[in-house]
Amino acid sequence: MGSVQGWQILLIPIVVAAISFLVLLLISAPLRTSRSPLSTQTSSIYFLFRDELLVDMDAGQNTQSADLANLTTWVDLRSWLDGRFGNLPIDLGQFQRELPHTISAIPTDDQATLTITSDDNTHRITLSDPDFISPVARHQTNALARSYEAHHAALENAPCAICVTDSVGRFEWGNSLFDKFSPDEVRKILDITDHSTDAPISFGFGTGQDRQDFELRTVAALKQNFHYITDVSRAVQAETISREFVQTFTKTFANLTTGLAIFDRKRQLSLFNPALIDLTTLSAPFLSAQPDLFSFFDQLRDRHILPEPKNYPDWRSQINAMIQTATGGVYLENWFLPDGRTYRVMGRSHPDGAVAFLFENKTDDISLTRRFRAQLELRQSVLNHLQLAIAVFGTNGTLIFSNDRLAQVLKVDTEKFKDVTVRELLEICAQTFPKSNFWDDAFEAIRAKSLSKPIITTINEHETDIDCSLVPISNGETLLTLHPVSQQNTTRTLELST
Repeated sequence: MGSVQGWQILLIPIVVAAISFLVLLLISAPLRTSRSPLSTQTSSIYFLFRDELLVDMDAGQNTQSADLANLTTWVDLRSWLDGRFGNLPIDLGQFQRELPHTISAIPTDDQATLTITSDDNTHRITLSDPDFISPVARHQTNALARSYEAHHAALENAPCAICVTDSVGRFEWGNSLFDKFSPDEVRKILDITDHSTDAPISFGFGTGQDRQDFELRTVAALKQNFHYITDVSRAVQAETISREFVQTFTKTFANLTTGLAIFDRKRQLSLFNPALIDLTTLSAPFLSAQPDLFSFFDQLRDRHILPEPKNYPDWRSQINAMIQTATGGVYLENWFLPDGRTYRVMGRSHPDGAVAFLFENKTDDISLTRRFRAQLELRQSVLNHLQLAIAVFGTNGTLIFSNDRLAQVLKVDTEKFKDVTVRELLEICAQTFPKSNFWDDAFEAIRAKSLSKPIITTINEHETDIDCSLVPISNGETLLTLHPVSQQNTTRTLELST
């Protein structure tokens, strides 16, 4: 579409300039029949080099050309000729002595040749172009055309869409990516370019998942406006995802009941959540001012949110130790405050040197734990005062708990009951109160998990009856009870009953 039109527009000034140059050249140098190397009408020019340095040159009236005037070495001439004759050698010494070396131009329609003759350290380079009177002008025109082709290819293969408008906004040229826009999209882009400024302009086509976002930048030059349209859809999507993530992240922090304080590598408060204000009673303006870590903990100390140290130097040492502990790994402590509350404070380090502190109110949990521990201690105390010896086995066949009476009845040390198994305890029972059938049956029932009803027996031991029972209880546990009963007490009880 626009590619053909742009090519024509940009080529016209080049062609006109070339034709004008040739016309002037022809006017100033009329044709002659002589083909002498020193003649201005010759179709050949030569350059003489000694030790890679240019010592003489015959280019006719073009000797004063700006391009030729800057030639001083073979490297300079090589750069001037390169492209038309391929990759020329870097060192003229590569050519053999007194053996002419001819190099043809690369384009098939170009009849120019480059002839190199060498004699020791002297080299004669001859540029011949039989179809043109001025090889210099011909070569410069070819170089300009190649430069135009290279620039045009760069614009055509640019990774963004490019279009050119004139000073009044009329479309002149667009590259291959610009040609992919639909007519309606082109009209919208041209309408935007009419109001374009130095600042980038964002726009898009489509909606939802099919939307494409672009950014337009305009550069004014040569009485034209060059517009660069870049597809920024991925960047916009990434920014949207990042913004949504930050919003979700912020909402999550805002709903946390745990107070969060994050200090950057400079030990300045960089992030906090509302729960931190509720737990510490620190004001939002103070936290928003990004206090340093010591100021933050000083405020906690003043508000009695921190366990009171014995003296201030110790307090500073405590804070330094806490920072070092958090930086080196994890700091975790319970703060028991004067008002009865208990805070669990955890500090964690980050790879970039930042430190995060979490404040969690564990008052209810600590109180519940204390009450539960007190109930366990009360239960154990009650069981220890019973005349009944008790042992409870878990489903894995180990002793869960027992009372002190069990050790007294079995005449063993309480330490033996730590991590004791069913078999080990029943073996102790069998040694103290021998009755093999009962203890074997008890062990087999527990091992096979087939105990569905109590197993009860009475063992007579030194005028004492031992009532032994094995009873299944909830969750698959098993209760073992040993109750020594004196025979005299049993007789009296029977008489009273009668």
